[in-house]
Amino acid sequence: MTGTDTKTGTASQSLRRGVALHRTGALDEALHHYEAVLERSPGDPDALRFLGILLAQSGDVEHGAMFIAAAAARMPDTAAAQTALGDALHALDRLADALAAYDRAIIADTGRATAHAGRGLCLRHMGRLDEALASHGRALALDPGNTVAGFGRGVALQALGRITEAVEAYCHALHQAPRDEAPWTNLSLCLGALGRHEEALAAAEAALVQAPRMVEALGARAAALRALGHATQALATLDLAIAADPGRAALHANRGNALRDLGRLPDARDAYDRAVALDPGNADAQRVRAMCLLLAGDWEAGWPAWEWRKHSTEPSGTRHADHPAWTGAEDPAGRRILLHWEQGFGDTIQFCRYAPLLAARGARVTLSVQGPLLRLASSLAGPNLDVVEDAREQTNGFDLHCPLMSLPMAFATTPSTVPPPAPLAPPPEMRAAWATRLGPKDRRPRIGLAWSGRPEHANDRNRSLAASELAPLLDRDADWICVQPTLRQTDEAWLRADGRIAFFGADLQDFADTAALIATLDLVIAVDTSVAHLAGSLGMPVWILLPRDPDWRWLTDREDSPWYPSARLFRQTVAGDWRGPLARVAAMLAERFG
Repeated sequence: MTGTDTKTGTASQSLRRGVALHRTGALDEALHHYEAVLERSPGDPDALRFLGILLAQSGDVEHGAMFIAAAAARMPDTAAAQTALGDALHALDRLADALAAYDRAIIADTGRATAHAGRGLCLRHMGRLDEALASHGRALALDPGNTVAGFGRGVALQALGRITEAVEAYCHALHQAPRDEAPWTNLSLCLGALGRHEEALAAAEAALVQAPRMVEALGARAAALRALGHATQALATLDLAIAADPGRAALHANRGNALRDLGRLPDARDAYDRAVALDPGNADAQRVRAMCLLLAGDWEAGWPAWEWRKHSTEPSGTRHADHPAWTGAEDPAGRRILLHWEQGFGDTIQFCRYAPLLAARGARVTLSVQGPLLRLASSLAGPNLDVVEDAREQTNGFDLHCPLMSLPMAFATTPSTVPPPAPLAPPPEMRAAWATRLGPKDRRPRIGLAWSGRPEHANDRNRSLAASELAPLLDRDADWICVQPTLRQTDEAWLRADGRIAFFGADLQDFADTAALIATLDLVIAVDTSVAHLAGSLGMPVWILLPRDPDWRWLTDREDSPWYPSARLFRQTVAGDWRGPLARVAAMLAERFG
């Protein structure tokens, strides 16, 4: 504190009293004491600093920063003043100035945890995530109970995609401050990203105990409920969040997702339209709106909107974005055009049908595919069409490029003008080898099965099922053959115990192997994975099991697909319940094979 004479001593007493009141939350009384000190000693740096902090806490950050800056100017080598200045400047979004203040504070006192924590927050908001993480780590090493650094470390890890570590960081932060709703909310989102949806729901509920109307926590709760298949409850939760903050576009977009889950596409479209109206540049809202348009069959509006996927938080189709694009408006004749894959194997199989069409229009086309598709896709090669593995892509020498999923827009595709599947074909000798391996065919049908996809797929919980759920089908006399190359542990144990499904596993090294095996069968029954696209492209009869809320490419309320003439669709009528579709499959098997 300042001074030792009688007059200054009285000011010191008033300052101490003000600080004590400030700490108890009696801000008006504290303000009176700080002002009294400054009446006696207008340049008192401690009074200036505490008054500035109080004003900032009360919402008047700009004036608060002025008082703190005045204090810091009077004691430039004092860590407390520089840290407070950093906090105020940070709140004003003057990030470079705030970072400089935190650095001065650390120079004055390298052991000041609050300065390191504030520096970490500032760096995170500047997008310098690795540096932010280091600063938060230093703050926690100095003070393991620093809640700002604990929470900030979790946020930085989450932004870096290190989700498992972020969960640990949030749990540590909550150990220090279990009533802080923000770590609970972010923990919920991270747990959801890891597929731990029950725990995510519990974390969101914990946040809402502390802040029942917290919009972020309501959003996290809705996300967990939707992931667990409780779309009606998710919708109700989102309605509460929107009532609290009607101008937040993401809430309306998520409301659209819940409505789409419920099959209410017109209402979903209205929700997406509202989200886009509130924030036209919100790429995530635009992307989900596009999927709704495509699912509803409005492809004229849907394909252009689908281009927003390139700018979303999960972008695709962005490779070679610095090169000129082929959009369909440019005459392709004589041009060298690179078509490159994006997203999954099934997408490549579905949309590579456009490559021969583009070559037929005079373009010199190079089709770039994922490695496991190279042998099979090479069957498309011709005079004006080369097929290469993505690792061998070379953009030098190409005039234009186009990601595969932008080709339907470039060709102005509608449900009635979908071109035939690409004429993919495995080498004849591979098909012959599989026919020999399976042996002479008797009267029993040979039926391929694919019941699960990649576990890391965002929609895997809805699209995949357990092998044991297929048991009612297996009573039919048939040769049942697994046409997926990998099994989950629980499925592997069940198949081994049941013994009715042949599994070739590692012998299916790539899609050419799988295609050759499928070509020897009578029918494929598959969930919505690359195997379904592969069978459809081969012209094989394929019965596709779809969840209640299907992917946009399968449209709604129809049993056929414009993408694959040989496909028949079996849709859930109740979310998560495969019994209905499987019963219809069983009946169709009886009708077809007697």
